[in-house]
Amino acid sequence: MERKNLRVKNITVGTMFHRPYFRYAPKVIEKTNNCIQNMPNMDFKYVISGISTEEIRKFNINTSSNSFIYHERKKSAEARNIIINSSLSQWVAFFDGDCMPTEDYFNKLEEIVEKRESENSKDIVAYTGSFLPMDVSRFGKYELLEDKNSFNYFLDKNDKTIKLLWGGNCLLKKSMLEEVRGFDEKIPSGIDRDLAARIIKSGYKIKFKPDLLVNCRYNQNFRQIIRRKWWHGSGLAKVYETHGDVLGSWGMKEWAIHFFDSIFKPPKEFRESLDSRFYYLVTSWTYGISILLHARKFV
Repeated sequence: MERKNLRVKNITVGTMFHRPYFRYAPKVIEKTNNCIQNMPNMDFKYVISGISTEEIRKFNINTSSNSFIYHERKKSAEARNIIINSSLSQWVAFFDGDCMPTEDYFNKLEEIVEKRESENSKDIVAYTGSFLPMDVSRFGKYELLEDKNSFNYFLDKNDKTIKLLWGGNCLLKKSMLEEVRGFDEKIPSGIDRDLAARIIKSGYKIKFKPDLLVNCRYNQNFRQIIRRKWWHGSGLAKVYETHGDVLGSWGMKEWAIHFFDSIFKPPKEFRESLDSRFYYLVTSWTYGISILLHARKFV
């Protein structure tokens, strides 16, 4: 397909590296530089958060270009808003620091923008992609199943719109981000679902693009997964309270059913082994109890 000339730097792609993921930075930077060197319509922003200059030198990363933004320890919402505010492009794309873009990832971003402009789909202001698993741990494979279930739960299979935004792989209209004031820096987690709900409430739509792919690591051990579930619950308590009309309202009845099902009626894919049943039971209760306990702070 012959490309029409997009406006200069029409897409800014951003990612953040903080301590857990900084070891992946050299390969990600090398991969992205190789992919976008012949793509003049694309800009790139790396936020390096909470990493000392000595550590950066050890990895032999040249951070002298204006693609690199160094900040003291920042949360994901703050880092993404920094990228949004520094971008002069019409579109901003994000992928996580522990992900690796596929070979055609950047071409897909441009194709999405071109198709959206040609179809004049003004109500579509956000796209969320999918993932290919890599480096999967013993319990990480079950976290992978949960993420796939979340996509299916929020997806409208007729028009492929979705009430979910995955910040690990998404493309967003900058004017819309300015309208809804970007990511919420006040909540500790759940920032993607919060933004998705505010996009929908503003009268816009999010489109699911299964062919927009990044390679995503699922390599955490069980303790790390449990800690992350608790952390996710701490922010989603506020998100569900604020946006229950979009994401679904969860009262005591819904949670009682959720806890009962985690013991006696887990999803089919979590009934295949003791490992899978154990994973689903413990993570479901951790996640649910975290949301219920943290919800009391917002009443």
